[in-house]
This record gives sequence, structure tokens and C-alpha cells, in this order.
Amino acid sequence: MTMIPRMQIVKKDDSITLFGDFGEDGMGIEEVKDYFANWLQSYPQEDIEEKKLYISSLDGKKEELKLH
Repeated sequence: MTMIPRMQIVKKDDSITLFGDFGEDGMGIEEVKDYFANWLQSYPQEDIEEKKLYISSLDGKKEELKLH
């Protein structure tokens, strides 16, 4: 059985982009926020407040995400 990640986290310079299957049939925005918050607890990031956070869906749509 092959596991396919539902979301990938990519760090680049001053931004973090979450790639995944977001939308009606995929992960909802609250699930994305919870997943990312759990990831931050496991992998704390230096200066996270200064980084831009984006989500990018499979169709290439990219938008800024606010955690709070």
C-alpha cells in the first residue's frame, strides 16, 4: 500500500507554502490550519511570525493563509 501525503509543506526563503488537495472534496481550511499547527509543534520554525504563509491547491490556485 502506498501512502500519498494529503499536504506537503515547502519552506523557501521568507515563505512557507502548503500544497495539497484543498476544496470541497479535499482538506477543509480548518483541517489545514490544525495540521500545520501540529507540524509547528513538532518542528518549530525560527521567526515564524515574519514568514508569509500560503496554500496552493492541486489546480495551481495560491492564496495567503492566516492562522489566526
